[in-house]
Amino acid sequence: MESDLPLEIQPLEVEVETEKVKYNFSNSLKYRWKGKVVSEKFYNRKMKQAAARITRRAAKEAEASSDNSNEQHEPDNVQEVEFPVKGDRIVDLEFMAKRMICIECQGHLLLDNIRKEIKRRCRSILHIECEECKIINKVPTKGNCNVNI
Repeated sequence: MESDLPLEIQPLEVEVETEKVKYNFSNSLKYRWKGKVVSEKFYNRKMKQAAARITRRAAKEAEASSDNSNEQHEPDNVQEVEFPVKGDRIVDLEFMAKRMICIECQGHLLLDNIRKEIKRRCRSILHIECEECKIINKVPTKGNCNVNI
């Protein structure tokens, strides 16, 4: 049988004979997707999705190659907020109070000197300037924050 249709869309010439009825499927077109017979509508939808996926992937790769590779980007879930910091926070006061000491001069840090906040999910890292030595200290608001202090 010579036909112009692609191999996956060839009509199936199948005759199934049961005890009472004989079925002939040779005159209907069948589309196959992952080895299964599917409708034309389903097949066309899957083909459009595959084409869209290819164009999205190409656009994403072009965008990644246009970025400067020397720059380090922070993860998407990190937000930087400049002072003044607004809004409510859930903090572990005992944990935070132990870390409100300057790493350089051992002086006490004040919340009035917050210069920047980095939010990571429900935790924050406060960048607090020491009044005495003017060093910026990183103070996490909760434990398990993985901050190099």
